[in-house]
Amino acid sequence: MDKMKTLKIKITLLSISILIFTMTLLTGYSFYSSNKYFVAPLIESEAIYKNEDKVNTENNSQTEQLVEIAASCNPAESQKDFVTTQIVFMILITGVGAILIYTVVAKSLKPLNTLNEAVKEIDEISLNKQIELPSCNDEVYYLTKSFNTMLCRLKSSFEIQRNFSYNAAHELKTPLTVIKSSIDVLELDENPTIDDYKENVSIVKESTNELIQIVEQLLSLSLTEKIDTQKVNLEQIILHCVEDYHKEIKKKNINVLTNLCKVEMNSNLILLKSIISNIVSNAIKYNKQNGNLTIVTIKENNDVVIKISDNGIGIKKENLPHIFEAFYRVDLSRSKQIKGNGLGLSIAKVSIEKLGGNINIGSEINKGTEVIIKLPVS
Repeated sequence: MDKMKTLKIKITLLSISILIFTMTLLTGYSFYSSNKYFVAPLIESEAIYKNEDKVNTENNSQTEQLVEIAASCNPAESQKDFVTTQIVFMILITGVGAILIYTVVAKSLKPLNTLNEAVKEIDEISLNKQIELPSCNDEVYYLTKSFNTMLCRLKSSFEIQRNFSYNAAHELKTPLTVIKSSIDVLELDENPTIDDYKENVSIVKESTNELIQIVEQLLSLSLTEKIDTQKVNLEQIILHCVEDYHKEIKKKNINVLTNLCKVEMNSNLILLKSIISNIVSNAIKYNKQNGNLTIVTIKENNDVVIKISDNGIGIKKENLPHIFEAFYRVDLSRSKQIKGNGLGLSIAKVSIEKLGGNINIGSEINKGTEVIIKLPVS
């Protein structure tokens, strides 16, 4: 990392080098000009005055020549020529330095222009495209790397949105189709009886209730208001949730094993029940006949860990990243026609996050699933 040449250091060093170069030229020219306009004339003038006596003894032509040389050594004129020459040369050197700096900086920033052109070509269709990383480990390299990471996140987000649209349409279509079919049946029957009306009304009511339930669950995913907390007994909540599914457990002859520690915690009773209920429900629905359901709680400092595991059908590794998406249900569950709309885990995750906890799920196909929930006690 210490050997890494950053863009900032490179531009700074190059600017300093150009500055030193131009200052050296200016200083060198200053020495040259001072010698030309001041030092040399003064030396020559001094020689003239030292040889003044000799000049008087020579002929008139030599005297006139020395007078002309002395007259040429005018300090005011020399100063004026010196200043003019220095200004002109300074402007020239500054111009050359500016051109050099512009050229060097343009070359250093060329990777940024390349990145800019590549970014312009990215759209929602080409989100899987990755921009080639520069060869030098500078700021542009890390900017490009961060941009590629952002593209991956955007691609994942778009895929989640597409999956949500598809899965939502799938779940909403079924009850709507049932409602429409019931109405069509009544329209086709020229003389429907009261029993026909009652039967179809019952079907429409059931499908309407299913739609209302889906909408309410979607609304619960978007609620952000502050939740109220109270003292709750986690052990009792878990046992009550298991008891609620007594019929389903008995129907599949599932063996329930519990190892629960006594934990009093500050939490929201409704959210906590919803979390446990959703996870236990999944552990039962996706379990095998004569399977096992194990629930364990462990107190860890100021947190409590809840482990709910089964030895059911499991989840494929490639499906695990999507299980918390709203309406997402793996094809295996749909093929087995297991009842549900794919909102349970989404609601559980949102509820756990509202309580300040986290959830992790591990699973192997045909071996079972383990859900680990960590929640603060206070």
